[in-house]
Formats: sequence, C-alpha cells, structure tokens
Amino acid sequence: TLGEEAGAGGAAVRSTATSALGELLTKATLFGPGFHSRVPSNTSRYFSVDFGLVHLAGLDLNNLDARQLAWLDRDLAAVNRSRTPWVIVSSHFPLHHESTARHANASAAYFIGEAAEGYATSGHEFIPARCGAQFARGEGEPCEQTVGEMFAKVGAGLEPLLKKHGVDVYDAGHNHDYNPNWPICYSETKGAQLCTKPDGSQQKDYVNPLGPVHICEGNGGVPGVVGKSTLTYDCGSSAATPWCRAYGTGGAYGRFTAYNATTLVYEHVQNNGGKVTRSEE
Repeated sequence: TLGEEAGAGGAAVRSTATSALGELLTKATLFGPGFHSRVPSNTSRYFSVDFGLVHLAGLDLNNLDARQLAWLDRDLAAVNRSRTPWVIVSSHFPLHHESTARHANASAAYFIGEAAEGYATSGHEFIPARCGAQFARGEGEPCEQTVGEMFAKVGAGLEPLLKKHGVDVYDAGHNHDYNPNWPICYSETKGAQLCTKPDGSQQKDYVNPLGPVHICEGNGGVPGVVGKSTLTYDCGSSAATPWCRAYGTGGAYGRFTAYNATTLVYEHVQNNGGKVTRSEE
C-alpha cells in the first residue's frame, strides 16, 4: 500500500515513512502508468486503475461508508476479466493479520493512531482497550472499541463484496512486517477461516483459491528498520490463526508479476540488495 493513510477529511497526518522510499511512496504517484477504470469514484479517497492484466481498487478504511461500498460493488462488477483477469483490492489496513488476530481485545484507537507508530520498526504495538467515562461509547458500552470489533464492522461491509466479485488478493500495510496468508473464506459468525475444498480438505495452497489471499507488506520505508528481511517463523500450524502462511520482519517490499491469466506471482523483496526471500504463486 502506498504510504501511511490520509487523515479524515484530507487533513495531513504525520507519516513514519520518512525514508527516501517512504517519501516517494507517500506521494502516491505510482499509479501514473495505469488506466483508470470504467467506474470513476469522483474522489481521491478511493479509486481504481488497470495495470496490464491487473485491476487494482484502492480503498479508504478510515471511513468505509455506504457510498464507498456501493462504488466498489459497481467497480468490481464492471471488471472485464478477459482484459484484466486479476483483481486486487488494497487499503492501508490489513483485514486479516496474525498479530491483530492475537490482539483482538486491544484498543482500536491506539492501533490506528500515531502514538503506536513512534518506535514500531517491526510489527505493531498494542495496548488493552480502555474503559471509563473518557472512553465510553454510550449506555452499556463502558469501554472503547477494540481492534476485533473494528475489523468485524469493516468486514461485514467489505468481505461479502470480495467474495461476490471473486477478488484474488487483498493487499495492505500499516503493521510494519510481512504476513502472507492462505486463501481466506470469511463469515460473520465464524470470522476468518481456511477455505474448504470440495473434497472436505482445507486449502493450504494457491491453486484455484476459493477465497481472497490476504497479504500485509508494511515495512518498506520505516525509519530505523534493519535493511535485511528475515522470516522469523512459519505460522501455518497456529491454532489461533490457521490461515496464516508466514511472518517476517525487517525492511522489504512486495512485487506482483502477472504472467498471464493463470499465473500471478508475489515476491517479498529485501530492501538491502533486492534479494527475494519468499515467493508465492
């Protein structure tokens, strides 16, 4: 995703991505070579563009309102898969990430705010959801919104559209790390689940995925981060997040290559030297 999120109403937000790479990315000018889609959004908050074989829709999850969802529905419905067989939806915030899943009861306000960004050169900091008069949301809700509640609300509006239109990849950042996942089949009652193949087995591959592949690549230009990217562990067997494919820290960026209508490759590229430390096809 291109840099830190824009502030509400277009107000400036201090970005942590102040390196040379971050300076370029936060300007969000890299969509220039593409072609805008058939369904204009009439706003810079969210829009779509075609790159060769890829249709990319960029969203604003700071305010995922009904108007934005209605536009996304129309935009994805208008995609010509014979021309752009691959559909990627992107936003600043990951919908499914192994650390946010483990910290579902953490403070949503702290998670999306600037305070947590100060020293998070890898991963993301969390604090428990706060309670009391200052944080109460109303009668019967004495505590502030949690990370889990925030993404459940976002998912209720967005996830059905990803499924309806057969979105291939959801790509995001925010968390300063690398977290690719197996195809995810989401339901409001069960949340994120591994997709189930017709033979009853769980899908842990990328061959004809039954749900979107969610990827977080959020450490491309964070000040102070080490240049070498290291995969710290493979979380594919985690009981809490069975859909988690891998996790890594260190400075790196992601690179998509669409070879044809059947092969899309994602590479995790180390900032220092450009070594590809992981590839998913």
